[in-house]
Amino acid sequence: MQENGPVWTAPVVDPVTRRIGLTLSAPVRDGIYKGIGQAVVNPAVRAIVLICDGKTFIAGADISEFGKPPKGASLFDAQNAIENATIPVIAAIHGTALGGGL
Repeated sequence: MQENGPVWTAPVVDPVTRRIGLTLSAPVRDGIYKGIGQAVVNPAVRAIVLICDGKTFIAGADISEFGKPPKGASLFDAQNAIENATIPVIAAIHGTALGGGL
């Protein structure tokens, strides 16, 4: 999360690969879940903007994780964090958003 006064910007980035906005891998889901959790308890934060870089916002699930034991926050956890946030969560979609990425 990048703290910019009352609006926090959250680059959707995989901390392992450093790729931005490609898939909803375990580290990306975990980052969304934890980042929103931190923002909603901070009374100074009024909104969160999810951003990505490149031609694709999020391309859906990380198929390399299929069939492996789950790690970190699930897609359900990340989606629930967005849906149940007590402040607006805005997706700055500027490219394709596929599958669970939308």
